[in-house]
Amino acid sequence: MINDFRHFKLPNSLLLISLILCIILNWEHSFLFSIYSGAASLLFGLIIYYAGFYYYKKEVFGMGDVKLFGIIGFYAGFQDFILIITIASVIAIVASIFKFHTLKIPYGAYISMVMVIFIFGRLFNYVT
Repeated sequence: MINDFRHFKLPNSLLLISLILCIILNWEHSFLFSIYSGAASLLFGLIIYYAGFYYYKKEVFGMGDVKLFGIIGFYAGFQDFILIITIASVIAIVASIFKFHTLKIPYGAYISMVMVIFIFGRLFNYVT
């Protein structure tokens, strides 16, 4: 998360560790459902990535964010993935309004913050 704030990069090693942790934490759910949700979330991220690239002629967010979408979908399911992405987007927009960032927004950091809250909520049965 700090790496994304400073360098706007999400290293593959960090994403792999996140995926392994999500597999461990997600042991009680259907593995096949998790695969489908992760694939749908990854596809959603790829569609947004390429649509943004086509429209703006530059990246709207990085491929690390797209991979993070897949990991979140794998752990949370597609419906909760949409909720997490929406909340992270609102927080990122508010942060950009208050000028916490210049032109680039470290979106992966905001997604990660919301995901950590989601994981703790699920562990303590506040989130289904």
